Amino acid sequence: MLKNLIFVGTGDCAKEVFAWANSFFLSFGYNFKGFLGDDTSTALAKIEDYVPQENDVFACTIGTPSVKRKLIEILTSKGAIFVNIIHPSALIMSDLSVYAGLVIAPFSYISNNVILANYVLINVAATLGHDVNVGEYTSICAHCDLTGHVKVGKEVFVGSSACVIPGKVIGDNAVIGAGSAVMRNVPAGMTVVGVPAKRLS
Repeated sequence: MLKNLIFVGTGDCAKEVFAWANSFFLSFGYNFKGFLGDDTSTALAKIEDYVPQENDVFACTIGTPSVKRKLIEILTSKGAIFVNIIHPSALIMSDLSVYAGLVIAPFSYISNNVILANYVLINVAATLGHDVNVGEYTSICAHCDLTGHVKVGKEVFVGSSACVIPGKVIGDNAVIGAGSAVMRNVPAGMTVVGVPAKRLS
């Protein structure tokens, strides 16, 4: 029996993921049931109001880490099960089967010995080098390059085309601006931008 797949979110990120993922739902054993979100003109219901049904599974298509965490926690407290949505074109050299709620977009590359936590989003053509470690709820935008031995904390947002040089550590809840080159460790909660990336004043 096909599982009923529900996307959590109705915004641009949800629409983008649906655009590249919908062609393989059936082959992955999913019947797409719809979206949950505040826009009830296009959603099944508001996230806070929805009660998971027996055959439902979920994927979180929200890019903002703190919002993603809050809404996932609401649904998991009601028994929701989150599945991985991984595009077939992604080249993956690490075992991701132990994680839940991953969204991995087309043409992304995940090298060997990479550790991901649950509910990580990796967008189009992002690269994770060997021995990278990424924390829960983190979102890595399109065309990012996390080089070898980079460690990224939980609820981090890495903007499009950002690069992190080998061995650097990004603390929990940090924000890396689009196009930035991270050449030093980034403390928890800090926003950095630029080349080289510096604290946003």
